[in-house]
Amino acid sequence: MKYTVLFAILWHLATALPAQSYGDCANAYIVCNNKIPIQIPEIPDAGKNEKEIAGSNCSNIPFPETNVVWLVWEVEKPGRLGFTLVPLNESDDLDFVLYRTAVKGNHCRNRSEIACTLAGPPRAEDFARTGSNCTGATGLRQQPGSASKTIGCSDDSDKFLADIEVKAGEQYVLFVNNYLSEKGFLLEFTGDCTFREIPGNCIPQSPISIKEQSSGNVRFSDLYPNPSAHRIFSDIYSENDLSGNVDLIDLNGRLIESRKIQIGKGDNQIETDVESLAAGIYYLKIRLGEDVFLGRFCKIHGQ
Repeated sequence: MKYTVLFAILWHLATALPAQSYGDCANAYIVCNNKIPIQIPEIPDAGKNEKEIAGSNCSNIPFPETNVVWLVWEVEKPGRLGFTLVPLNESDDLDFVLYRTAVKGNHCRNRSEIACTLAGPPRAEDFARTGSNCTGATGLRQQPGSASKTIGCSDDSDKFLADIEVKAGEQYVLFVNNYLSEKGFLLEFTGDCTFREIPGNCIPQSPISIKEQSSGNVRFSDLYPNPSAHRIFSDIYSENDLSGNVDLIDLNGRLIESRKIQIGKGDNQIETDVESLAAGIYYLKIRLGEDVFLGRFCKIHGQ
């Protein structure tokens, strides 16, 4: 049986980035294809310059840089731009700032802030009011809303902002910070705009998932069948008896379903019923102790 372990798995249309620090704006990843999900496996530091962001619309104090990644892209086809950041560790607090920059070839100069969020983790009064911890998925999605969220939990109890309209030739820079850990995230772009390939080491370079890897005492297989109309399966091998959770998440990072699971030592199979879902893209996250699998699948209409 062939196995794939996460933190480095996504489906055949995903690419994992090399494990290196891109914590400074000048070393930003160049994104050339916004139709392929990007996985950042880890965010180990804040780079050499930890004060690249001063005040912003979501904070009147310098942005608290801890574990940082920068990404840059140029729009080729105009349209709507959105994205979802799904943390590999669901309780992590991801914050971001999105900029438009006027200087081609030097994306760190003349940045204009477009959107930002510092929502979560909550203050005690925030949690009492909303019942939400304001951690987990964040990004821009198709919805009416503001362009910024400040520290704490808001009444809508999520971390998403409204998507934006972009024009051909515009260049954007995205700053992402994991406030709570060094764990990474999955970045999924949405909307109908496209990005232009620009000189440099573009990512993702090809629609290839990482396979035949293992870590720890748990091994996960790819999700199958993919796409699927009725059920999704994952094969799991474990060295020990373990308990955990399975979370079904939509493209906007919303939790659709969560259930507890128990697996035994040896070979196991996890089945998830997806028949009632609308057609589209979804994520399946399986957590067993410290091991996390984050898979991406396509739900299609049944025959």
